[in-house]
Amino acid sequence: MVSRRTGQARAIPVLVLLGCVALAAGACAVPEGSGNATGDDGLVLAEAYEDESLHPLLGHGQEGASKIFDGLYDYDADRALRPALAAEPARASADGTTWTVPLRSGVVFHNGSPFTADDVVATYRALADPRYASTVASKYEVIDAVHAVDDHTVRFELAEAYRPLPHLLTLGIVPGESLAEPEPLENSPLGSDPIGTGPYELAEWRKGDRMVLTANERYWGAAPQVRTLTVVFAGDDNTRAQRLRAGEFDGASLPPALAESMRDLDGYRVVHHRTADYRTVTLPSQHPVTGDPTVRTALNHAVDREGMIEAILAGHGVPAHTPIPPVLEELHEPRAEFTFDRAQARRILDDAGWRVGSDGVRMREGTRAAFTLMYPADDSVRKLFAQAFASDAEAVGIDVSLEGLGWEAIDPRMATDASCSAAATRSNPTWWPTRCCTRRTAATATTIRATTPIPMWTPRWTRPERPPVTRRAPRSCAGCSARSTTTRDSCSSRSSTTATCCATAGAATGPSSNRTRTG
Repeated sequence: MVSRRTGQARAIPVLVLLGCVALAAGACAVPEGSGNATGDDGLVLAEAYEDESLHPLLGHGQEGASKIFDGLYDYDADRALRPALAAEPARASADGTTWTVPLRSGVVFHNGSPFTADDVVATYRALADPRYASTVASKYEVIDAVHAVDDHTVRFELAEAYRPLPHLLTLGIVPGESLAEPEPLENSPLGSDPIGTGPYELAEWRKGDRMVLTANERYWGAAPQVRTLTVVFAGDDNTRAQRLRAGEFDGASLPPALAESMRDLDGYRVVHHRTADYRTVTLPSQHPVTGDPTVRTALNHAVDREGMIEAILAGHGVPAHTPIPPVLEELHEPRAEFTFDRAQARRILDDAGWRVGSDGVRMREGTRAAFTLMYPADDSVRKLFAQAFASDAEAVGIDVSLEGLGWEAIDPRMATDASCSAAATRSNPTWWPTRCCTRRTAATATTIRATTPIPMWTPRWTRPERPPVTRRAPRSCAGCSARSTTTRDSCSSRSSTTATCCATAGAATGPSSNRTRTG
């Protein structure tokens, strides 16, 4: 993050996820004085991505990151859950199937209407009603019913005992009257004219250009010190960097190597921070080459993750061998990793009958060891990762053709072609003040964007007070050459996101509550 000192999950039918690296950097920049275009009490910040809708039930800020909406709970800088619209921690029944949540009193929405238990009930009931067509409903299927005990108390009844329930209750609460008519939420005016209880209100949204947020004068917590936030959408990394150098922005998130080039920018500083982001290559299981477990295993050993980190991330990253990054240490399995060993990769391919041809590319029974790797054309980091991956694959006799495309072209081909993907907590236009402009921190803080990340998912078998139990999988991972250490389930564990399991020693993932592509 370079800063000036003033301030849905996508199901992909693949079997194996080949981890590249976990990103660990960002950048935010601003001069030693105050902000520019918005005055002394405002910030102008650049963001690469723009939400299609600001409705919480369509995925906006569902992890508690929105500054327009509040959930019943959110997370502090150490990823500990804390009350937001809830007055205190939720209380569970002895069997864990009923949870009671006391609510704050005296809270009002941006339009002046009072916040009550009826708003919470309406929000969570809409999730379960298919007529509203919520895009995040599947995450909340464990909730069987929601009732208002009184104006400031709600009770959740669950289909089964689920101890991590409070981690689901970060969903933004909307006014109950906005859900009076059961119709698809994509038609709701709240998507573009949101009404929440958060510290900021939407003042203007010029889609494709910028969004302006102003401080909520009636906010129930401490008044935000940054009074106006202007978020400019600039998808191209180099464009954001150039406009930052021109003084247009007070802050911008940039890829690590590009952020390092800003160290000579007078009045700005570069701040790197740990994140839960990762970049990965997904390999379709039905492809005649990538569907071969030996090819996937060999590629895992052929990829020079450390080299990618140095060349692409300027050293700001750590190798990733599973979807769970080390920063989520209570869920990460450090023993699940691949050694960088191209000699071993070649032996694996040789033993599987993949022979090197006259052109240097391997073949087996008439099938050429070649496939296409897609990446988002406007993502400079993933482009570099894709190029590095292709080079590493070539070194062991596998031909990888690259295609830079838009997501509208990538999505339909994910079942048949490899893609350079990413996962992180959901990006939305109000992530900027998540750590620097909240009710608890001053505007001078400059670590913006997942300073310490919110958990990307909460596996149903994981109790919040202890890490998941690990055990040996009862069988190999889809034909991998070694048995894998997993969390709870074997490598056949269900998954609604980018992969079902990881090759050889990868950790199996659980149901994902929030892993989305950041492209």
